[in-house]
Amino acid sequence: HLNRGNHETIMMNMNYGFIDEVTTKFGSTHMFTLFTQVWNVLPIAAVIDDKAFVVHGGLFRVNGITLSHVNSIPRRECDLGATSPDMQLLVDVLWNDPQAEKGRS
Repeated sequence: HLNRGNHETIMMNMNYGFIDEVTTKFGSTHMFTLFTQVWNVLPIAAVIDDKAFVVHGGLFRVNGITLSHVNSIPRRECDLGATSPDMQLLVDVLWNDPQAEKGRS
């Protein structure tokens, strides 16, 4: 299974040089735009053998999230500062990290 992670965003790839690498190799930003389009349609979660829920990030900031909620998250660029509930779910699924303390990150 291949899931989208937090590095499959424009922001991360601008900060860490991938956009520069692609632009240098291909002579324009067109190929980077294609990469972005692919990232935005990658699955954000997988359920394996009806036993394991796999995401790049972690737990959601709110209770009661179901697979139906996850399936309804719009696939688009991740906005870390967004306040809309659907974008916050996308941020959680891509960015939340495990922690030693009880609760959510």
